[in-house]
Amino acid sequence: MTQPNSEGAALLEKPDALILDFDKTLAFLYRDKSLLTDLAGRLCEFYRKFVPVEERLYGIDGYFAWYDLHKRVRASFGEEEALRINAEGEKIVTRFEREVTAKTPFLPGAIEALRDLKRRGVSLSIVSTNSGYAIRDALIREGIEALFDQVLGRELPFDPDKVKPSPYLIETCMRRLGLEGKTVWYAGDDVVDMEAAKRAGIVPVGVASGRHSREELIRAGAATCFDALSEVPAHVRL
Repeated sequence: MTQPNSEGAALLEKPDALILDFDKTLAFLYRDKSLLTDLAGRLCEFYRKFVPVEERLYGIDGYFAWYDLHKRVRASFGEEEALRINAEGEKIVTRFEREVTAKTPFLPGAIEALRDLKRRGVSLSIVSTNSGYAIRDALIREGIEALFDQVLGRELPFDPDKVKPSPYLIETCMRRLGLEGKTVWYAGDDVVDMEAAKRAGIVPVGVASGRHSREELIRAGAATCFDALSEVPAHVRL
């Protein structure tokens, strides 16, 4: 594959299916990074009732704090009690994501790009470690839920070992859609997206609209990279 950019490049063969990350690929949920420490604080206040919580966890990315605390509960309690506690933690994260998603527009040109690709016959899906409820809220708000053949958020009960770079959710999506032997892209903004796509045996596509630069995504294995999702249709053959 070539390396398209905003100045133009050779056209790419159209994929049969495009599976997309959500946060920072379609919508930038945490451009205000204080939101992530807000989430960490909410989770720490809840989990400290059950396990020791160091002060440092209040100041880090809330998702990393959650993964750590989730695993501590699993190690400290029997299966039934750990599931009950962690299910409450999941509710905190989901409520928070729905609050943030309700205030976050899609990235410029993303919706138009999705509609264009769908018109060309590309199957569209979302695979994300965000809540499927929060993602569907955003799709319904924008009137684009029908564009997607699958929308997979994190599964319940939540398992931190199944988040990217694990290919688990991507492989689940592919099985549901019967995509074995098809040309499938997974597009995301993070190096873990590239790793998950490689592990799933599909084409990693970088979208440098979020956490990592074009250069970082290419080093992580992106077969091609765009500055934004809005660029994709212009580089795909009809």
